Formats: sequence, structure tokens, C-alpha cells
Amino acid sequence: MKVIVLLAVVALVSAQENLEQAIADPAKLQGLVDCFLDRAPCSDGPAGFKEMTPKALETSCGNCNPAQRHLANVFFGALQKNLPNEFDNFVNKYDPSRQHIDSFLQSIQGA
Repeated sequence: MKVIVLLAVVALVSAQENLEQAIADPAKLQGLVDCFLDRAPCSDGPAGFKEMTPKALETSCGNCNPAQRHLANVFFGALQKNLPNEFDNFVNKYDPSRQHIDSFLQSIQGA
């Protein structure tokens, strides 16, 4: 049982590191954005985050674990800095009334 838990933790850390590396690469960041904006297919990792996005925005990431908050912080920081027009496209898709985005961003800041 301990081996299974250890393998799950290792897989989670590896997935997180892979997503962080993708976010740091401008072309891969654009690919993630294209996934979230339905312009391109999503791989398994980003597809899971895409599915969680509407609820995460609505609840200011209230159900997010620390690793998810961290990834959201890294993703949105890179998006705002490197692809500001895509950040606007993202907000227009997931929070067109801009009712939740500010509290969401505040909730993940520094994670």
C-alpha cells in the first residue's frame, strides 16, 4: 500500500513539474491556452485543469489543493505577463462578466 501511495505522489510531482516547464516555454504556454480556449485538443493533465476551471473561478479556488493553487498562480502569472491578449480571451471565455477573476487571482497569489 505504501508503494502505491509513493508512486502516486511521484506521478503528481512529475506532472506538476512537466506543467511548470510547459508554462515556462512560450510555445507550450500557447498550446495550453489553445487547449483551454478550445482551439486545440488537450492532453490529460491540462484537460483535468480545464474541467476544473469554471468551478475554481467561481469559488476563488476554494476546492483547490496547494499544488493546484501553485500551478494556477504560475499559469496565470505567465499568461498575464507573456500573453496578455490571451489572458483577456481566457477571462472572456470563463468569466465574461468579470465577476470572479479578481478574487480568484487574489486567492492564488503567492501560492
